[in-house]
Amino acid sequence: MRPDVYVVVSKIINPVPVYRTPNAPETHYEPWEAIEAKKAKDLADLNAEKPTDKNKKLQDELDKESDAKEKRDEAAAKASKEYHEQVNEERKSLESSVNNKDASLEKKEDKKEDSDDKDKKPEEEKKR
Repeated sequence: MRPDVYVVVSKIINPVPVYRTPNAPETHYEPWEAIEAKKAKDLADLNAEKPTDKNKKLQDELDKESDAKEKRDEAAAKASKEYHEQVNEERKSLESSVNNKDASLEKKEDKKEDSDDKDKKPEEEKKR
């Protein structure tokens, strides 16, 4: 036996004997909750609807949403078109009345000018 090996090994290994009992220690094993949760999830997945059914339901919902959106867009476009047509008709009627020098417009303008002249006269008198 080599003395250098004996010194190294004796430092690594504790020379005190450890006696073993004939019975194993009692265990209080409780399974980890995640394992139980995984088992429950797996069972739920087995009992769940097939993915193709889910895909069909999702596709139907998306189709309904897109149809509703298209109807809203069409209604908005129709309302906008009607509004612009009405504005164009009003503009055209005003242009035609100005181009034709409608007598009713001239009368209204004359009345406004007369009322403005009447308002100016009392102001001038007050200034004096």
